[in-house]
Amino acid sequence: MKEKQMPTLTRTYLDELYEVLRQQFPDISIYYVPTDYKMLLTTDPVFCIADVQHCPEEEREEHLVTLKREQITVIALLEINMQDEAIQWIERGIDNIVWKDENTVSTIVNIIQNMQKNRSFLPWEVLQSLKSMLVEMKEEHKEIFTFHLEEKGINLTRKEIDVAYLLKKDLKNKQIASILGLAEGTVKLHISNIYKKVGMKQRKQVIKLFERFIQPGKERRL
Repeated sequence: MKEKQMPTLTRTYLDELYEVLRQQFPDISIYYVPTDYKMLLTTDPVFCIADVQHCPEEEREEHLVTLKREQITVIALLEINMQDEAIQWIERGIDNIVWKDENTVSTIVNIIQNMQKNRSFLPWEVLQSLKSMLVEMKEEHKEIFTFHLEEKGINLTRKEIDVAYLLKKDLKNKQIASILGLAEGTVKLHISNIYKKVGMKQRKQVIKLFERFIQPGKERRL
């Protein structure tokens, strides 16, 4: 018997995804408007599945800011082989990426299950791109960053410098842990040590400090 092909990820596809998720997770309330390109699931944490490519460009930033302000985890659906765009979306605040392919539904089900276990998820291709970005990071940038740290009397270990650099990108602890191949608890420990060494307690203050260490335009963007 010929295997049934998954439909293209359109509103019809999202309709099907909605029905699958309702059956798989009957205890989760799912808010979905067929004329929209996203659905909201009342898990813990609450999260949103959004086909960001079809969302009007002028509305994307506004919607994302609103979702993040409400502390809603955002899963973006993107065409496969769009690693560069995926990395940019992660930098802008997207929590997870799912490729639009025959595995989309099962991937989202897996994400929900992982999130219920307090785990993070990024596609292997995105994770590899992020790791490559870290490896390929120009030595001069790390030297400049390290120089400013030492100039300020902030003596970080090499691993703390790696964490600090990604922290400056405003990535979440789980994302930093995935990129560096560390346990999330280890990342939290490094960040705690960084806070103590810079003499600050708020993440935004530390990020703002680190952002001043490299001039805009001189650093390779994620």
